[in-house]
Amino acid sequence: MTSSPAKISVLIPSFNQDHFLLKTLATIAKQSVPPHEVIIMDGGSTDHTRQVVEAYGNLVTTFVSDPDGGQLDGLQKALASATGDI
Repeated sequence: MTSSPAKISVLIPSFNQDHFLLKTLATIAKQSVPPHEVIIMDGGSTDHTRQVVEAYGNLVTTFVSDPDGGQLDGLQKALASATGDI
């Protein structure tokens, strides 16, 4: 009998880091065990973040782009909306 894997949530706080976000999402997409949800909390970026997220639209389950209080605030907001076990 095999048990189902734990539900995996990937939390990504971001602000004007489109090139890092692109690499992050590309790496997540290559994983042999895909996450069940990818949550990106963006602090209101003015770069190409939205276009990067749209390019990986089937992978990203939640994308919020609003001004926030910084990286920790974005991470806390992502954690509050996460439903995964890990």
